[in-house]
Amino acid sequence: MKTKLLTDVELRAHWLKTGGGPCSVPAGTMLTPAARDFLREHCIELCFESAPAAMPMAPIPTENGKPQYVEKATGRTLAQKPEELTHLYGNVLVPKTDPRIELRGRLDSLSAAILEAQAEAAEAGDGELLKDLLELQSAVLTLLSCEVLEKPAEDTPLLGLDSDGIRRCSHRVGESFGIVHTMPDYRMGKLALRLNSLRCQTRETELSAARAYFENGTCTRPDVVERLNRLSSCFYILYCRKLSENEGRRAR
Repeated sequence: MKTKLLTDVELRAHWLKTGGGPCSVPAGTMLTPAARDFLREHCIELCFESAPAAMPMAPIPTENGKPQYVEKATGRTLAQKPEELTHLYGNVLVPKTDPRIELRGRLDSLSAAILEAQAEAAEAGDGELLKDLLELQSAVLTLLSCEVLEKPAEDTPLLGLDSDGIRRCSHRVGESFGIVHTMPDYRMGKLALRLNSLRCQTRETELSAARAYFENGTCTRPDVVERLNRLSSCFYILYCRKLSENEGRRAR
């Protein structure tokens, strides 16, 4: 059974529709941090359709009542978790400099940067951009969940486009927005520049994923790498759309 990830976008739609009534979700549903905040702030009761399944975790063995961790690199067991190590999964520990731990940090930072862009879009009264940024942040958090739980990253539509549509739109901005591929310039405005920064940050996260999953000359998680590639294209699409909107305003 697939694990559902509940976002604040869905909760906001539920709140607008019901006025804050109970929200029913499938058993085992996971919540994004923003979804948890929305539930608390709007006093929405979350009702699971059946008892929620516990998140699968590898059991931590014990010896004489003390936990036994395993250092992934050496296989040695440890009674205490050293500060320089952190959980990769279950009781398996790796250095905090491990490429997958770095990737998780970059995904977390990307989500935080998108939050800042959401605040800027809200202040500018750009409801359409805010909605799209909410969707893309949810996609980033889903990727983080897939990395931590070692689950496949599904190729679901973004911005109303499938994977081929995202690639086509980002490569043919003249057809989509009536503009040419344009180098960023400080006169483009804060929102356009913010979207370009998000595109760059997503590309850096993609490179981090490519390094983290490179083993024996091959990529072990092409699903995550490809998903990040499409996300960076989505930010470029939003960037080009914003430039097109700015050009339209100047023409009037």
